[in-house]
Amino acid sequence: MKKNYIVKIALMFALVAVVAGIYTFIVIPSVRKDMQRKFNKQLEASMNSYRSVLVYVGNTPLLEGSVITEYNKNNFEVIEMPKAALTADYVSDFTDIIGSKVEYTICKGQQVSYSNFTEFHHTTSNDERLKEFKIAGLVARHAQIGNYIDVIVCYEDGYDIVVPKVQLYDIALNKEDGNYQQDKEGMYTIVIAVNETEYNDLVHAEKDGILDIRIYLDENQEPSEKTYYHIEY
Repeated sequence: MKKNYIVKIALMFALVAVVAGIYTFIVIPSVRKDMQRKFNKQLEASMNSYRSVLVYVGNTPLLEGSVITEYNKNNFEVIEMPKAALTADYVSDFTDIIGSKVEYTICKGQQVSYSNFTEFHHTTSNDERLKEFKIAGLVARHAQIGNYIDVIVCYEDGYDIVVPKVQLYDIALNKEDGNYQQDKEGMYTIVIAVNETEYNDLVHAEKDGILDIRIYLDENQEPSEKTYYHIEY
C-alpha cells in the first residue's frame, strides 16, 4: 500500500515536470515570439507614421528675400514629426534649399516646405559690375545673401547714404567654420553690383569714413534717398 502511494507521488511529480517542460520549452517561447511579432509590427507602424522634416530653430525670423547658404545650417534641425502633421511639400534635407531665396518669412519652430522658397535671381542692369567692399558690420549678423541694403558711410558725428537699395550678392565666409569672415580690423567683405558712379562714390566714401549697411525688411520698400556726394577740393 505504501509502495503504491510513493509511485503515485512520483508519477504526479513526473507529470508536473512534463507540464513545466511543455510550458518552458514550447508554450512560453511561442508566446514570446507572438508578442515580439506584435511589438515589431506596432514599432514598424509607428515608424512609418513619422517622417524626417527640416525645422527652422534660429532665434530671429529668417526674413523674406534672404538667400540660404551654408552659414544658415546651424539654424535648421531635422526632427521626426507625425505624418499627419506634415505639409505636402516638406523638406527633409538642408542641402536641398542651399542657394534658394526665402519667399515668405520663416519663424522659429516652423517646419520648412519648398513653398517657402524660390530661385534666387540677382537683379542688375547692364552697366553694373560685381565689386567687393569692406563693411563694419552685418546688422547683428542678420544680413543674408539676397537682402536689399543701403550702403552707408559713418562719420564720428553721423552718416550718409552712399548707395541706396542695392542687393547683397555675397558675403565672405570662413571656409573652416562656415561663419562670416572678418579681417584683422574686424571688417566683413560683401559683394554687390554697382555702376561706375556708385563704385567711385564708395571708393571715396571709404576714405571719408567707415562703410556699413542697413537692411530693408521688404524688397518692395521704397529706396532711401542718396545723401553722399563726393566733393573734390
